[in-house]
Amino acid sequence: MIVVCEVMVRPTEKALELIGILKHLINADFKVDNRGSEVYIYGRTSGNHPLKGFTEKLRDQRITDVARSQIRQNVENETLSSVYLSRQALAMEKISFVGFNDNIPLGPILLQIILDEDESWDDVLDVVAPKTFKGREVSIQEYFRLVEKERAKKQKKG
Repeated sequence: MIVVCEVMVRPTEKALELIGILKHLINADFKVDNRGSEVYIYGRTSGNHPLKGFTEKLRDQRITDVARSQIRQNVENETLSSVYLSRQALAMEKISFVGFNDNIPLGPILLQIILDEDESWDDVLDVVAPKTFKGREVSIQEYFRLVEKERAKKQKKG
């Protein structure tokens, strides 16, 4: 898996402070990239669990199901998912998903996940944003087993 993170630096922001905030998200070497009159921060990483910080924040906030949905919803070409995050929330060490066209004061942070040929979204999401059932993390197989069990209970009562 390759993870890419990119954000435009606004005139009121300091690039080094923004890099410090982004390092809470992914473990990457970030670079400042001047593109004409605009300045961007760009980071790219791969290897052993490049989304560790992101995953920890999702679990702490108990929003892994939201993350699974957002990542799946934004899959392109079967191997790329692009999600946008609120930089204000990340500054407060929180994850908040936003839309690219949402009216966000400082603009969004782009986070892209690119799968290797031998990876699947199910396998990656089971690590990055595990499925939950009644607030408890479960494997995808256990989730479907529990849902079916609940459905059977309801049918028995009804």
